[in-house]
Amino acid sequence: MSKARSNDLRSKSTASPLMVQLDKEAKRPLADTAREQTIALRPHEQLACWKALQAPAKPTPAQKRFGALMRGETASSVPPWAKS
Repeated sequence: MSKARSNDLRSKSTASPLMVQLDKEAKRPLADTAREQTIALRPHEQLACWKALQAPAKPTPAQKRFGALMRGETASSVPPWAKS
């Protein structure tokens, strides 16, 4: 055994090969999941999606009241724009 190989083996713990294998196994399901759960859109669909995200719908009065309720605001502390 060469001196370099001997030094290399001494510097690695017995857990290193195990960690390398576990890392490979952990990355495989992530890659599979990403491939299976990716939405593929045609260029015109991508543009429509982007435009929809840039101009979200305005909340309804009921949604505004619900938001105020979830923030813990009382009826008197609800901002005027949130009142129906």
